[in-house]
Amino acid sequence: MADKSYRLPEPGALCLPRAAADALVRRGDARAALLYLHMLREGGTVTPEDAARALRWTEAAAADALDTLASLGLIAPPAASPAAARATPPPDGETKQYTAAEIRGAMNGKDFPALVDEVQRRLGKLLSTDDLSRLLGMYDSLGLPVEVILLLVGYCTECLRRQYGEGRLPTMRYIEKAAYTWEREGIFSIEKAEEYLRRIELRRSARAQLAAALQIRGRELTKTEQTYVDGWLAMGVTPELAEAAFDRTVVKTGKLSWGYMNSILKSWHEKGVRSPAELEARDSRAAPSGKGKTGAPAPGGGELARVRRMLDEIKKDD
Repeated sequence: MADKSYRLPEPGALCLPRAAADALVRRGDARAALLYLHMLREGGTVTPEDAARALRWTEAAAADALDTLASLGLIAPPAASPAAARATPPPDGETKQYTAAEIRGAMNGKDFPALVDEVQRRLGKLLSTDDLSRLLGMYDSLGLPVEVILLLVGYCTECLRRQYGEGRLPTMRYIEKAAYTWEREGIFSIEKAEEYLRRIELRRSARAQLAAALQIRGRELTKTEQTYVDGWLAMGVTPELAEAAFDRTVVKTGKLSWGYMNSILKSWHEKGVRSPAELEARDSRAAPSGKGKTGAPAPGGGELARVRRMLDEIKKDD
């Protein structure tokens, strides 16, 4: 069958940063996206007149598209100072750095001041200029709605509470990292945020059940432990089967050896063992019957014969 895939003839000829692509896709402005590609091709600098001539637009249309790119932080407007301008998009995981004037402008808006007040209340502190810049980045650059950001703050607070106990509150940098995850997951509504949190809670509960089978209680799993447990969950390992593997691991090694237990569970999975009942049935089939096909004693039979002879001799002495 012929390959019907469409491919770029020169992959990588133009390098489009991921953060820029994400911002353009979210904005959904075809003219701005086309103009950004044109600027990359031309070395990064154009005037409205140049863009209009190259793309066969009016100068007004080119100016509008340039303004859109500037509002997204993807290009520096002509009047911007070197300190305030951002000629390239921010790196992944770090939102645009806003100036004090931009923050003041946002504080004169409708929703952002209420968001700042509520976040300060939940974190129990006044936000610094850097904190406000990061929060504005989540709201403006990433496009997360106020109610979604507040759910995010609550989620981050709960994560740290479970890990470190009461009193540990997230920093804005910590929240910002989680915000990028939510943005990549497409969580831009309260419904999607709640569904995402439900999935997180189900996974956490499943992890906790397996951890309890391993007699781990009162603490969160480490990252390495989570990797093992998540792998077992992906294989469909139940707490009961994990408990059976844990028992054999401790008998063999004298401790919880994650690597050894992982090899046991992978072996069972490859052999189709999905429950303790299936494991018991398989062990029963594999157990020696006492004699082989030739009638010779099964392995270990010699020791049993010696014990029987000793018992017979004792009875004779009586």
